[in-house]
Amino acid sequence: MPLPLSAHDASFARAARAVLVCAGGICLVACGDDAPLQQAREDFRVVEGGPRVEVTPPRVDEQPADPGPFQPSRPRRCDWFTQQARRPVDVLFVVDDSASMGDEQRRLAALAGDVIDRLGGAPGADFHLGVVTTDVDRLDRSRNIGPGWLRGTRVPFLACTSDAADQGIRVACNVGDRAAAAGELARMLQPGIDGSQQEKGLLAAMLALSQPEPGVRARNAGFLRDEAALAIVFVSDEEDASCGPYQPSAAACLASPSCKCEDSPTWGSVAYYDRFFRGLKGYGNEDAVRIGAIVATDEVELNFDDDSGRRYVGCTTGGPQDSCVVPGVPGQTGVECAFRAPRYAAVADADATVDICSDLGSALAGLPLEGSGLRSEFALGRRAVCGTIDVMVVPHPSISCEDAASCPTEAPECVNRKPDERVCARRVPGGLSQGWEYVICSGGTQRNVVRFSGRSIPEPLHEIEVCYDVDVEHDS
Repeated sequence: MPLPLSAHDASFARAARAVLVCAGGICLVACGDDAPLQQAREDFRVVEGGPRVEVTPPRVDEQPADPGPFQPSRPRRCDWFTQQARRPVDVLFVVDDSASMGDEQRRLAALAGDVIDRLGGAPGADFHLGVVTTDVDRLDRSRNIGPGWLRGTRVPFLACTSDAADQGIRVACNVGDRAAAAGELARMLQPGIDGSQQEKGLLAAMLALSQPEPGVRARNAGFLRDEAALAIVFVSDEEDASCGPYQPSAAACLASPSCKCEDSPTWGSVAYYDRFFRGLKGYGNEDAVRIGAIVATDEVELNFDDDSGRRYVGCTTGGPQDSCVVPGVPGQTGVECAFRAPRYAAVADADATVDICSDLGSALAGLPLEGSGLRSEFALGRRAVCGTIDVMVVPHPSISCEDAASCPTEAPECVNRKPDERVCARRVPGGLSQGWEYVICSGGTQRNVVRFSGRSIPEPLHEIEVCYDVDVEHDS
């Protein structure tokens, strides 16, 4: 408990501290200034409590309180964590199978081998690959076609692992080796062009992942795993129509955020689908779900006439916009075009929407195929004083150093990992968008975690050091 202050000492104290307010099951934390300053007696010591951490506790370095005159009497503590290796990932491609998608499907299928190599490029990889189409209107059990049904030809989906072989990385799948898997994936990515002209990709993905109907449950059984990360990639040359009411005669993309759905539809809003996908891995695990889209990203007005009087924006696969044609529409000549798809882009991660009219081989690098599968929260062993937290990340493998001049730009600081070892590291700034935040409680539950976000989430096997002053007044 706090030590008494003399009358002289009290003139230096300031009564500001972290305040915890809980109401209606919601906890809010206000981080104020330091606890009141006090001069510690010579026999002052801190009695350590048991750390509250995950099953695998962090390595701890805690220095006892040794304050000078009128300094806070609290220990400085450092918790060390190791980011887990990338966990298994399930990848779902949602491919438009309408009449205009023949060329795009062929270009996508040509990248099947690259997809396998990217996912299985390191030993210990474990991934599933599945394909569904945007057609949710057909049901043909003899051809294994139904809304949300995985569209594999030999097996419903690919299940692959990789390990280290004498000559490199070896990929083994439920259809054979890497070459067999690439061939099967190429066939899966070309499901045909006889699907519905009302492309409902968001609804198809939801049906595939929720499996509400017995046929889809039987077909998709085993694809989605609780322990795996999830990546969803939408591929379409038109806008999504997973909404009600559907408005095929809308004025066009220039005047509305959407081509086929009302801005506020009765059902099927973008926000609804986004919540569904992000929540598939449970509260607090939203970073285990990544979403990408291969759609038209340009907003150039297209000279395309379908006798509807509508105006269209989008992109072309080559050539000027004044000779735009959608395959499957009779009486049209010119280069192929794709229409802007804001609904798909809205559910995709901010940096994971690529242009379908571009070189898809180059665009592949921008898709989040691996998912995340990485921990974004790390529980501290003790309560921290707001404003004293310092976060460092040590890359794997670590780089020994004597001073900062010997460290690379991606890890520019030389820090002590052990008393006799110094390694290169990078300091992570605080901040909600691309840094970290300290969460004492959330949703009425005590958390006491440092939570990373966005690109700041540490990479596989990187070490994380979190140093902070212990809040001895509130720590328990």
